[in-house]
Amino acid sequence: MSCLNLQESLASIGQLNALQKLNLHDCLKLQEIPTFIIQLSALQNLYLNDCLRLQELLTSIGQMSAIQNFHLNNYLRLQKLPTSINQLTLLHIVPFCEGPNKKSEGFAKEKQIT
Repeated sequence: MSCLNLQESLASIGQLNALQKLNLHDCLKLQEIPTFIIQLSALQNLYLNDCLRLQELLTSIGQMSAIQNFHLNNYLRLQKLPTSINQLTLLHIVPFCEGPNKKSEGFAKEKQIT
């Protein structure tokens, strides 16, 4: 299932404390990750594939300590990853495809799996 027309996620998702998987695949109009996502303390899998207008990730993404799988492909406008992503110590799968003019500053090479 995709969310082609989603521009803003519902803030009520932030109240789903037991949510383990959030799939925002194909959210073509999504420009930024909503701040409530940090409240998802049990979130283990985050899918942001094909979010073509995504411009930035939260600088506090490193606070999401349960994240194990973070999928980010086909991002055209995202310029760099926040350095706090290195704080995701459980992270072990990162399908990560870079495009032209992209920087993966602060992204630990041992966490980068292609």
